Amino acid sequence: MRKIVLLISMFVVITLAITFALRNPQVVEINYYMGFIWRGQLTFLLLITLSVGMIFSALIMSISLVKHRARASRANRRALKLENQLDELKALPVDGI
Repeated sequence: MRKIVLLISMFVVITLAITFALRNPQVVEINYYMGFIWRGQLTFLLLITLSVGMIFSALIMSISLVKHRARASRANRRALKLENQLDELKALPVDGI
């Protein structure tokens, strides 16, 4: 069921993107720093900006993911150490009261 929803969603997004590209064929001009001017299709420009945004988002998420994995690894090592200490304490003889 999940795959069907994903396929339908992808189909809708691709259809919207294609119809947007066909309905907006005009050329736009981008003026950037130091006199750099770029002329190209609006659809191409939007595709580039979307791709750059996705790449930056993925990089930021991967940095965060690495930090969380490192923290989880430290927590697991600490938990194992504490479990070993607990096992050692359980093995000690208890004096009778």
